[in-house]
Amino acid sequence: MARVRSALRRARLRDEGQRLEVADVVLDARARRVTRGGRPVELTPREFDLLELFMRHTGVALSRERRLKAVWGYEFMGART
Repeated sequence: MARVRSALRRARLRDEGQRLEVADVVLDARARRVTRGGRPVELTPREFDLLELFMRHTGVALSRERRLKAVWGYEFMGART
């Protein structure tokens, strides 16, 4: 737990309107771009939405319901196989 708390203290989340930063990951919500260590990261739209959700709630355990509502919407019933 001490290591986790220490890591969370070091992780700086800076929300400058549409820009989020956690450690070396920078997310530009307006441009829908992500970089890590200054290098671009290619993400699907769903991956981007999940990353943004997690970055906005750094250090918070998000329930399955909260993640589903935020990224997939209430109507999502699961992937069809």
